[in-house]
Amino acid sequence: MTASFCVVPGRFSDLDASESADVRALLLPLRDRSTVVVELPAQDVKPRELPSAEPGVVIINAGTLPGRLATKTLVPSASSFVQQLVLSSIEVGGVHQLEVRLSLAAGISHRLRVTGRRLYVDLTLPKIEPAQAPAATSPPAGAPTTDTPRLSPALTPQEIVDRARALAAKPDVRGLMKMQDELPAWAERSRVSSDTEERLRNELDRLTEAARAQQLALDRKALLQGR
Repeated sequence: MTASFCVVPGRFSDLDASESADVRALLLPLRDRSTVVVELPAQDVKPRELPSAEPGVVIINAGTLPGRLATKTLVPSASSFVQQLVLSSIEVGGVHQLEVRLSLAAGISHRLRVTGRRLYVDLTLPKIEPAQAPAATSPPAGAPTTDTPRLSPALTPQEIVDRARALAAKPDVRGLMKMQDELPAWAERSRVSSDTEERLRNELDRLTEAARAQQLALDRKALLQGR
C-alpha cells in the first residue's frame, strides 16, 4: 500500500495526482494558518498524539490500516508552517497502524480533529500580544473587542447555526474555528443536552470544512489570475 498526494500549488508535491492509493495527504494553505489533512481507507480514525523528544515534531497514531504502508516522506514546495510530513505504518499486536510525523516550523501550534475518515491537524502562528493601549485610547464602554465571545449563553442552537452559515458564506474560517473553540463553554453555560452539543459540533465541523474548501478555491483562482 502506498501513500498518494494530490498536487496543487502550495501543497506537498511528492507524488503524481493520478496515482491511486489508500492513504492521502493534503496541505491546505491559508494566509495565517494551514491544515494538514490525512485521509485513511477506513472509518477507524482515532488519533492519539505520542510523546516526542524532538522540538517542533508532532507524532500521531492515526488509527488502523488494512495492511503495511511503505514509509513516504512528503515535503511542501512552499510553507511557513510545515517542513515535512512522514507517513509510515507501525505494527501493534499484529495490527498495522498509521503513524503521522509532522516537522513544524518554530513556534507553530497545532490541534487535532476528526471528520469521518479524515484526520485534520490545524496549524496556527504563535499569538503576538498587542501592546498595551493608553487609557485615553480605550474603546468606549460596550464597544466590541477582539476578546468578545461569539457564543453568548443567550443564543439558541438555531442562532448558532445561522451565525456559522453566515461565516461559512464569506468564507471566514478563523471565525468558525473560534466558534468551535467556544462551543463547549456555551453548552455548559446554556445547559443543553450532549446530543444537542454533538449535533452543533458536527454542523460546525461541516461548515468549517466547506469554508476551507471555498477559501482554497478563491486562493487558487487568485493565484492563477496573478500568473
